[in-house]
Amino acid sequence: MSARQVSRRRLLGSAAAAAAGVGLSSFGSKGEAAAGTGQAPTEPSLTTERMRGVPFEARDVVRVGLVGCGRRGLSLLNDLLGIEKVDVRAVCDLVPAHAAKAQALCAERKAATRPEEYSGGELRYEELVKRDDIDLVYVPTPWRWHVRMAVAAMEAGKHVAVEVPAAVTLDECWKLVEVSERTRRHCMMLENCNYGYEEMLVTRMIREGLLGELLHAECAYDHDLRDILFEND
Repeated sequence: MSARQVSRRRLLGSAAAAAAGVGLSSFGSKGEAAAGTGQAPTEPSLTTERMRGVPFEARDVVRVGLVGCGRRGLSLLNDLLGIEKVDVRAVCDLVPAHAAKAQALCAERKAATRPEEYSGGELRYEELVKRDDIDLVYVPTPWRWHVRMAVAAMEAGKHVAVEVPAAVTLDECWKLVEVSERTRRHCMMLENCNYGYEEMLVTRMIREGLLGELLHAECAYDHDLRDILFEND
């Protein structure tokens, strides 16, 4: 049986069954409730090839558009400006002052170009993703915007990197998969904690056999947000 003949829905079902075996039997019902229909989301009829193993096209400079210039967006922008051969061409935020902060940060860090600003309206991102001088769109916006912005970027021919969670229902997940495979554009969730020093160190130790045969692994992530829990910005 080829990989294309194996139902992705069956694969998810197996994962859910395994979760039930370790005390997560409510996983399936919660997933359905999240979809808001009471029924299991329908798997789309995917006729295109998978994106696994498809490389990001090599280029001298990666041109980036940033959609979302709030707390997380500015942090990501600061990282991007420290990467050689990355050029931030445009920034977008509902709040004009946030977009202006992003422009100021680019000037402070002596960016290659002054990014063009898109602000003042909920749909200004649609203009940004249609630019012909952007290769990758970063989306660190509030959760409810992630899927529609990622889809818009891929439909416009751009690769997209989305903050966590990329989607909150199975239907939204399948939507991202379908659009990515049809447009041949990558959609990556920015779970930065997967790529920290400690995580990559342990991953390499496991792969090189330094810990012996790995039978079980367990990990957790606690994020203390008390300082910003009651902020209004």
